[in-house]
Amino acid sequence: MLSRIPFLVCALGFSALLAACAGPSLRLATPKAASSKAEALVVEAERALREGRPERAAETAKKALAVDPQLASAHALLAELALLRDDGAARREHWLAALKDGRSGMTPLYLQELRRWTWDREEREKLLSLLEDIVARHQNPRARASARLAAFELARSLGRRSQAEKLAQGAALLRRFRAIAGFDNNQSGGYDTPYGPEREIALAQTYPTSRGRAAWRVLHSADYGPSLLLGNHFYPFSWNIAYLLSYVRIAGRGVVPATGAGKPRSAPRTHPEVILEVRTSEPVKVWINDRNVLATRELRGDPRLPLRVKVRLAPGFNKLLVKSAQRRGPWRLALRFTDAQGRPLAMEQSVDIKPYEKDRRPPLAALKVKDDVERDLRGAPKSEAARSYWRAVALAQRGLRRAALAQLRRHLLRWPRDPLALLRAAWLHRQASQNQASAMR
Repeated sequence: MLSRIPFLVCALGFSALLAACAGPSLRLATPKAASSKAEALVVEAERALREGRPERAAETAKKALAVDPQLASAHALLAELALLRDDGAARREHWLAALKDGRSGMTPLYLQELRRWTWDREEREKLLSLLEDIVARHQNPRARASARLAAFELARSLGRRSQAEKLAQGAALLRRFRAIAGFDNNQSGGYDTPYGPEREIALAQTYPTSRGRAAWRVLHSADYGPSLLLGNHFYPFSWNIAYLLSYVRIAGRGVVPATGAGKPRSAPRTHPEVILEVRTSEPVKVWINDRNVLATRELRGDPRLPLRVKVRLAPGFNKLLVKSAQRRGPWRLALRFTDAQGRPLAMEQSVDIKPYEKDRRPPLAALKVKDDVERDLRGAPKSEAARSYWRAVALAQRGLRRAALAQLRRHLLRWPRDPLALLRAAWLHRQASQNQASAMR
């Protein structure tokens, strides 16, 4: 969360930070010739960095900003280089500047870096203004979605409940489910155990568990939060399995407006394929119309970038079943549907059993995130090394730590002198060690 991770702001950089965050000033266009020249300089700077020459890389990135002062890729590179110097104030200043480039497709990745700092009230109010500008005007739907989540957290921390609710409503998250929990997940052993709700849906049925009999009940999140906090609804608070059931259909065939206000815009009357977005802290399985469309036990940490999978919704209601296999720590889950461009779809939900058309296609063999990650890299510098590095960052921000480390290993085989890749790999290994130690306690 943006407001909870401590960081000491250097006094010398304080005024610069406020100026960098002062009010909405999203930039959406720049002369093509200037942009091309600046981007070429960023590619040159990236090459110097991967060759182990960070000072040369910084000089060249600054030249790029002299040509295009708000070029996100140049600010991002300087922010990463500031990390090598342990210059937190400069790093935050450049990440904020990178966010103001409304042309960048990598805003969701950049935005996650801001979670590393605390903010006083004045800074939070100015940052909220910038994030709302991104929500309203950014060219990339994914950027708008990530900014909406961050803006919601800031608005709630500032006590602006109506503003937070409006932001949450625009996200079009699913909030009504039949739910049942209490199935054993000792040392993650329940993930592959097909408990009763996987075999049949019988809402009157109860199931034996080590803590008594588990029964279905209605779970409705009245709190317009960015995710369902399952730990507030289910006991025990660790090593637990929960199933969530809902029947869904697209409401009015409409797309939620970017501002979250007004009626859904018109959309095509048929949706052969839509995108299911899942953001969760725990291993998860998802079935739509009895077909397994998503399964991964590799999630680690508390990712803010969602997993996305293309799914086919039948006419009428569609059965959605989710299995969440909790381990330790916060237990969060958020689901929504979007169109192919990433715009949220307004969904009608029912917690009563509805007739649906069974999907008899074979289940998806494995979680495939390659194409999704590549979409995150639209706008990345036209440098093979830079794209390779940010590919690992995108995987890590989804909670796919093993995949991120594997990508970093491949990266370092080609660019062994890349200091940022070495540092990022060290961070991920440290997080893995901390998680293992926590699981053993």
